[in-house]
Amino acid sequence: MSQPTETRYSELRAADGRLSGVVINYADVATVGGQLERFMPGAFGDMAALDVILNRQHDRRVPLARSNGGGLSLEDSPESLTMAATLPETPEAASTLELVRTGVLRGLSVEFRAIRETFENGVRVIHEALLTGLGVVDRPAYQSSVVEARAEVRQEGDTLIGTFPYNTPITTRDRGRVRKAQWTPDAWKFALEDLNREILVQLGDTARNQVIASRRAGSVKFQSDEKELKFVAELAADTSYLEDFIKQLDSGQIEYTLRPFQTLAPTERVPRPYRDIPEAGNPGVYIRTYGDAILNSMNIVPRGGLGTVQRRWTAYL
Repeated sequence: MSQPTETRYSELRAADGRLSGVVINYADVATVGGQLERFMPGAFGDMAALDVILNRQHDRRVPLARSNGGGLSLEDSPESLTMAATLPETPEAASTLELVRTGVLRGLSVEFRAIRETFENGVRVIHEALLTGLGVVDRPAYQSSVVEARAEVRQEGDTLIGTFPYNTPITTRDRGRVRKAQWTPDAWKFALEDLNREILVQLGDTARNQVIASRRAGSVKFQSDEKELKFVAELAADTSYLEDFIKQLDSGQIEYTLRPFQTLAPTERVPRPYRDIPEAGNPGVYIRTYGDAILNSMNIVPRGGLGTVQRRWTAYL
């Protein structure tokens, strides 16, 4: 069942040709597309270096103010990012102020591109992002004492984000003798650190599948920490199988997971690339724990895998 749409309203102040409000309260957690999300303090970097345009409903044809001398000022603190804007004497600015006064437009929505992020206990934590714009909108998502909102803007194509957890067993065979496998955080270190080595993102569960992203082609990037392997893939290919996959993913009717396709490290280099560890409380079942293997591809499968696959697309929330 899909999650219900959440809307969070609060006051955006308008007086004497000025708008002011809290853009992001760093203590807030919002639900965006079913994903919990929050920003770390200072995620947007140096305010003086940013070129940010304030518009209405994310319509670049209705600019209202601009940072660095264009009537828009931004102030960042450990608690929040706030803004104040002096609007020009234009029909668009006057109608925007009236819509705010009457409560039709109720908040601010940030336009950004994520640069560095992690996932902590199911929450997407954005550590670094490029702030490109602000929108005065009717449906903000982030909540604080004044006003909170967000909207992620991608300028080129769609993005697919996948996460594969380490030290988490996956059942590789469930008939006859049960077999399970898991991977340590260093299992794929060799391939991940060799940036010239190809790693693919594919649809299917065999060696030769429907490729949707390639590291050599620059369409996917991998990031690994002690908790999980994460990839961010740009979906630029125009293929029927990719179109079908996106429709199924967006519908929510199929929950996609991930299965790695790998080759073991040579035994002359790594005498024991894996260990079979008894599963606690389950006699006779062993978990093959890989400590050194070469990752060739991360395969997206509808069942029997681990982790999550989600799409991030142009959206104003």
